[in-house]
Amino acid sequence: MPEAGDTVRTVASRTARELGLELKIAYEVRSISAMKSLVSRGAASSILPYFSVLDEVQSGKLDARPIIMPSLRRTLFLASSKQSGPFRNEAGLTGAVRASLQGLLDALGPLAHPLWVRTA
Repeated sequence: MPEAGDTVRTVASRTARELGLELKIAYEVRSISAMKSLVSRGAASSILPYFSVLDEVQSGKLDARPIIMPSLRRTLFLASSKQSGPFRNEAGLTGAVRASLQGLLDALGPLAHPLWVRTA
């Protein structure tokens, strides 16, 4: 598992507690590449963002299954100052983020569950 404080670990730990379960963590690892290495050697299983292992899953090096009951979610935000208002090139940045997310959604296919809050 990622180290304490990592978003994926926080979501997994909170969900486990809500279900009255305890996570059994054999390894705390800082990087996704280190986690993938442990998994590919058969030393451990891990909870990872699917997109981070997509190439390995497609090539047959790793197997992945979605966690669906309960689902684990994380939401990212683009934050800016209320006082300053929109920052210079905000439209360009949000367009680039939207394009990147669309690529991610296309790669994830039916595993993706986007929550589009604002479309502008």
